[in-house]
Amino acid sequence: MNAWQMNFAADDLASSWSVLLADAAWKGTLLLLLAATATCLLRRNRAAVRHMVWTATFGLLLIVPVGSLLLPGWQILPDWMNWSPTPAISAETAQPTATNAADARPQPDIEYRPVTQPDPSLLPSAQIKVVPVEEHQPDVQAGLPLESAPVIATEAPQHSSVAMATPTQQPLWLAATIVQIWIVGCVVCLLRLVASIVYMLGLERRMVNVTQSPLGQESRDYQKELGFGGRVRVLLAREGVMPMAWGLLIPRIVVPRNAELWPDSQRRAVLLHELGHIRRGDPLWQVVMETAKALYWFHPLVWLAGWRANFERERACDDLVLNRGISAADYARHLVDVVSMPRLRSVATVAGVSMASTRKVESRVRCIMDHTSDRRPMTLRTVALVIAATIAVGVPVSMMRGAEPADELPVQTISSSQGTPVQTPSGFPQWGRTSSRNNVAQTTDIPSEWNTKTEENIRWQVKLGSQTYGTPVVAGGKVFIGTNNGHGYLKQYPAAVDLGCLLCFDQETGEFLWQHSNRKLPTGRVHDWPLIGVVSTPLVVGDRLWYVSNRAMVVCLDVEGFTDGENDGLVTDEESTGQHDADVVWQFDMLATLGISPVNMSACSPTTDGTRLFIVTSNGVDETHNNVPAPNAPAFLCLDRATGQVLWTDNSPGGNVVCQWSSPSFGVFDGQPQAIFPGGDGWLYSFDPAGDGRGKSKLLWKFDCNPKDAKWELLSGRRNPHLTMPVIADGKVYVSTGQSPENGEGEADLWCIDPTHRTDGSDVSETLVISKAGRNVPPRRLQNMNRAEGEREIPNPNSAVVWHYTGGDLNDNGELEFDETLHRTLGCPVIADGHVVLADFSGLLHCLDVETGQLQWTYDLYAMAWSTPLIADGKIYVADEDGEVAILELGEEQRFLREISFNNSIYSTPIVADGVLYVSDRGRLYAIGRVDEAESDR
Repeated sequence: MNAWQMNFAADDLASSWSVLLADAAWKGTLLLLLAATATCLLRRNRAAVRHMVWTATFGLLLIVPVGSLLLPGWQILPDWMNWSPTPAISAETAQPTATNAADARPQPDIEYRPVTQPDPSLLPSAQIKVVPVEEHQPDVQAGLPLESAPVIATEAPQHSSVAMATPTQQPLWLAATIVQIWIVGCVVCLLRLVASIVYMLGLERRMVNVTQSPLGQESRDYQKELGFGGRVRVLLAREGVMPMAWGLLIPRIVVPRNAELWPDSQRRAVLLHELGHIRRGDPLWQVVMETAKALYWFHPLVWLAGWRANFERERACDDLVLNRGISAADYARHLVDVVSMPRLRSVATVAGVSMASTRKVESRVRCIMDHTSDRRPMTLRTVALVIAATIAVGVPVSMMRGAEPADELPVQTISSSQGTPVQTPSGFPQWGRTSSRNNVAQTTDIPSEWNTKTEENIRWQVKLGSQTYGTPVVAGGKVFIGTNNGHGYLKQYPAAVDLGCLLCFDQETGEFLWQHSNRKLPTGRVHDWPLIGVVSTPLVVGDRLWYVSNRAMVVCLDVEGFTDGENDGLVTDEESTGQHDADVVWQFDMLATLGISPVNMSACSPTTDGTRLFIVTSNGVDETHNNVPAPNAPAFLCLDRATGQVLWTDNSPGGNVVCQWSSPSFGVFDGQPQAIFPGGDGWLYSFDPAGDGRGKSKLLWKFDCNPKDAKWELLSGRRNPHLTMPVIADGKVYVSTGQSPENGEGEADLWCIDPTHRTDGSDVSETLVISKAGRNVPPRRLQNMNRAEGEREIPNPNSAVVWHYTGGDLNDNGELEFDETLHRTLGCPVIADGHVVLADFSGLLHCLDVETGQLQWTYDLYAMAWSTPLIADGKIYVADEDGEVAILELGEEQRFLREISFNNSIYSTPIVADGVLYVSDRGRLYAIGRVDEAESDR
C-alpha cells in the first residue's frame, strides 16, 4: 500500500475515534439527564420503575453509538456540535503482511448470469497460482483467447469493516492522545469486571453447594412463591459473609455459613431478597451497567447514575420482600443484622449484587419504615411503557447530528455566465478529454484567481467522500467522479458504510443526482484496500458511462440513473432502484471471469475507439511484491462497448509485472488504429484494436521504457513500471515511468516515441540485450541486462525513440542536481505550443522543448505532485499534496503567477469543461468559473 495511505490512516483512525467518543459523550450526557429528570418525576412511583429507567438508560449508552453509525442523520443541532463521520483509510506503517496463496486467491461472493454460454475452451483459467517471478518468462506476444458473451454480475449483500474519520483540521496528536487515554481507562475498567467474575468463580470452589439440602429446598419454595422457574444454585460460604446474588447463565445465591441457624423470619427475608434480584435479572443488568461504566469511565454522571441505579435496585427488592407479608420493623432489623456481617472483597460487588451497604442502610431503613411508599409490583403495562419510552428517546438521540459548519457552505446555485466564450468541445467525457489523453483545454476565459473561502469565482462546491483520487469528467450536463462513501449521500448507506462510489452531480448547480455503490471485496486489502473507494475516471459517450469499480468490475451505467424512472440494459435486478441510485446496463467481473489479482485496488480509467472498450486489468503482485498470484491472467482487455462481450485479451507482462495501476490510450497513425497499453512490467505495448480476428491480441510494437541495466528493488530500485497513461500529440507518443509512492522519489524516464516506425510486432526499444553467446535475452522482471553474466547492450536498428529525458543540466556544471532530475511520476506529460510539461512525485514541474526533449526550466512545488498538469489559456495549472494549485505561464522561461490554496490535499487532476475549471481535493469538488455581479446576487 502507498506510503501516503499509511501515514494518513493511523491519524484518521485516531481522529475518527475521538469524534465518536465526543459524540457518545454528549449524547450520553443527554440520556443521563433525561433519566435523572424522569426518575425525579417518578419519585412517588415504585422503586422498580425508577430502576428500570436507569437500566434502560445504561442499555442506551451502549446502543446509541452503534445507532449513530447506522441510522440516518437528523441535523437539528448547532454548528459546534457537528459530527459528520467520514471513512478514513485504515493503514499501517509497514507493508501489508503477506498471505499464502489460498488467502490471496479471490473468493467471489457474486451471482453471475451469463447472457450466452461461452465456450469453456476459450476462457482463461480463473485459478490463481503464486509463481516466483524469477521462474516465469512469458511469451510477450502470447494472447489469451476469449470469444465469449458478457457475464453480467449482480452483487450479493456483504458486510464491511468501517473506520470513522474526522475533518482533517482536528489536531491529530490530540486525537491520538484522547483515544489512547480512553483505551487505557476502558481496559482497566473491563479488567476490573473480568477480575470480579474470575474471583467469584474461584470463591465458589471454596463454598458448599447446598442446593439439595433443606436450605436449598426452602429456596425453591420461595422461588415458586415469587412465581419464576429455573435452576438457582444456593452456596454456603465457609466464612461469614454478606448475602449476595450473581451469575448470568446459572444464577447463584451466596449466604453465610450460619444461615441454617438463623430464625425462620430472617432466613425468609434474606432468601426472598436475593431471589428477587434473580427474578428481576439484576445480575445481568449489573454486568451491562459495569460495561457501560467501562466505556464511559471518563464521564462522572455515569458513575453517579450507577450509584443511584444500585440504590433503586435494592429498594425494589426491599419492596418485593415487604409485599410477601414480612413486617417493615422485622425486615429493617434483619437488614441491620446483615450489614454487620463481613463483606467479601470489593471486587466481588462489581459482578455480584450484594444485599446491603453501610453507606445506604440508613436511607433504606427510612424507606422501609415509610408506609406511604408505593410498593406495588410491576405490571406488563408499565414495562411496555418504559420500553416504548426508551425506544422513543434512543432513536432520535442516535440520529442527532450537528448542522453543517459555517465554513463548509452548501451547494451554490449560480447560473453560468452569459456570453462566456467557450472554445473547447462540449464537456470533458473521459480522462484527458479524448482518447489521446492530452490534458489541454482550448479556452481563453477560465479564471486564474479564485478563493474557496470567500467563494470568489466559485460557481458551486459539493462534498465528496473522505478520500478522493478520481478525476471528474463532464458530459451531457452532468459531472461524474469516483470517491468513497465518506459523505453518505444515500440513506441506505450512511457514511460509516465502506463503499466505492461513483457520484453524479448536475453540471449547472452541483445538485446531487445519483450514486453507484460498490461494496468492498470480501478478500480485503489484498484486492480492495479499505476506504480507498473508486479511483477510476469514467468514460462517457452519449447516454452511457463506463468505469472500473473497486470490485474489479467493468461497469456500464445509464447516465440518467433511476432519475428517469426507467431500468435500462441487461441488468434489471439492481439491489437498489431508488431515485438516487445508479442504473446498471451491464457489468463484467474481471476477478471471477479472468482470474486477475489486483494488488490493493483496481485503478484503470477506460478509453474507446468508438466501438471497443480498452481496459488495463490491474493484475499484479501480492503484498510482498515478490510473487505474482495470477501470472497467466490477462493484463490488457478489450470489450465490446455496447454489450460487454470479451473481444480479446493479452498477457504480455505475465510474471514480470510489478504494479499495474495504469490506463490505455488510443490513436490513429498513418491510417493504422493503435490501442496503446502501458504494462506493469515497464514496457509499452501497442495493439491493433481489432485483434487478430480469432479472439487473440495482435501486437503492433513494444517498447522497454527503462534502461536495460536498471534493477527492480523496493524503495531504491531504478527500474520502474507505469502508473500513468501514454499521451498522444502531433503523431507522437509520450510516456513516463514511476512507482507506488510508498517506494519514494527515485529517478524515472520520459520517452517520446514514433508509433509508426514499425507495426509488425517488433521490439522498438532504444537498445537490445544480447547474451555472451550473441543471442537475444528475453525480458525479465528484476533486471533486463546482467553485465556480470556477460550480457551487453547493442543499438536497436528498429528503435522508435525520438528523444529520451531523465533530466537536464541547466547550470552547465556537468551534473544533474535535484532540481534538474526527473523523479518518479504519478501524472502524465502534457503537450502544447511546442512544450512538454510534466510534474514528478518529488514536486518538480519540468518544462521541455517538444522537438528535442531538452529541459527549459523546472519549478519546485515544495510538495509531492500526484496529478497531471492542466494547460489552458497559455497557463499551466498544477496541483500538489499540500492542497495548492500553482499557476505558471507556458513558455521557454519560467514565470510563476500565483498559488491558490484549497482546504485539503489534491490527488486528482484539474480539468476544464465548457469554460469551467473543476478541481477536487480529498473531500470536495469545486466548479470554478467567472461569476458576474448579477449572477452572484441571484
